[in-house]
Amino acid sequence: MINLTFSSPTAARRSRATQNALRALAPLMIVLASLLAGCNEHAPLRENSNAQNAVLTQSKMQELAPAEGTFTGKMVMKRKKSDVAYDCTIIFTREIQTVRSPTSPTETVDQPGLTASLEFAVFQGLTPGEFESIASNYQELIRPLGLSPRAASSAGNYSPTTRSLGFGYTVSGDSQPGDFGKISGRLSEDGTRFIGKWTARQLGRVGQFELVKQK
Repeated sequence: MINLTFSSPTAARRSRATQNALRALAPLMIVLASLLAGCNEHAPLRENSNAQNAVLTQSKMQELAPAEGTFTGKMVMKRKKSDVAYDCTIIFTREIQTVRSPTSPTETVDQPGLTASLEFAVFQGLTPGEFESIASNYQELIRPLGLSPRAASSAGNYSPTTRSLGFGYTVSGDSQPGDFGKISGRLSEDGTRFIGKWTARQLGRVGQFELVKQK
């Protein structure tokens, strides 16, 4: 007894259509497989790069450690008749800021840095109205501060080799490029004192200081 199996024309057409579709998808599948393989190849490189960046970040944070702290003392301001000293506080804080990678705009990197601020005891705790009511009595302070009660910056700088420390700052309403004022100086060898000067655009050196680091 002989069994014969016949395929219908419809089934044959479907089989040919499936084969044609698979042939059409073959180049795309090859490209996809290549991309996946490339991703797998680059993954260890990215992991290694991330590990290196983490080590460099921690190393930079350690370099900035001596600069971090609260420094207090007198800011000696220049006056026409005689200099006058004001109690002031300069604070440096280490921070890790997330910025765009210089080599890849779509990626971000961790960048250690210093934030800094300069404040005077005579202005601390005042409301804006209270500050305005007494500001005219302290022209030697408010002029280099841009008529503000304090200065702040997210771009502090410290060099471990020279122990130089400082920051530049801008003020609201200033249309000129660059820093409006600068605090610059150097840490003592034991890191307990910050000695330097305060300068401002068009005013030159307006003050000098020797501050002590608080424990």
